[in-house]
Amino acid sequence: MRPGGSEGVRRFAQVVSSCVEKLNAEAGLTGLRAAVVTSAVMQAALPSMLLFREGEIRAASRAVSTLWIALSTGESAESVGLPPKILAKRRDERELEELAHVFPLVVFEETASARKATSGRDMLRRLSTCLDLSFENVGRILNVPGETVRRWERGISRIPSDALATLELVDSALNRLSKLFLPQRLPEVVRRKADLFNGGRALDWILQGRIANVVDRYEQVLSYQG
Repeated sequence: MRPGGSEGVRRFAQVVSSCVEKLNAEAGLTGLRAAVVTSAVMQAALPSMLLFREGEIRAASRAVSTLWIALSTGESAESVGLPPKILAKRRDERELEELAHVFPLVVFEETASARKATSGRDMLRRLSTCLDLSFENVGRILNVPGETVRRWERGISRIPSDALATLELVDSALNRLSKLFLPQRLPEVVRRKADLFNGGRALDWILQGRIANVVDRYEQVLSYQG
């Protein structure tokens, strides 16, 4: 991380965000709570970045871990004792001023990206739970291996933007489908063969990425019957 390099700040923010996401996942933090913890840790991580820039890798890691432990248990960032020695070092004032401006902007962008990742994992879980799908089946919908879906769902790796866009469309269709049938009946309904799907199952269409078409057909038939 060279002095004055915003790209180095961005990489640090990405590493911290990824680590916090994994800690959240291991601790069972999800949804809004996970997003709040991630955002709070990121915003308070500037001293940790200064440690990292000075080669104090372990100290930087401990500082981030301490922040996460405090904030995930409801404490405030002010209660965390961060090593003061880096802040006490004499520095170029222009460098510090630049960091003070760049760091919050980078954190904002990375936090927004982390929120999208959290939302994506929630959509994955909703899809697999509502339709009783395996990682492999969800992977067929998204055109990726089942192991990739498992890594996304566990927060081991981040869901790319193209997959997130597909998930948003699938989730929208799933919400429409959930209004047509009782949640507990959905897995059975989509696995039942029907003339509506040329003698096949709705699930076969869904696994081909055609869930919107499935919902359109159900809505047309139910509307006609009503």
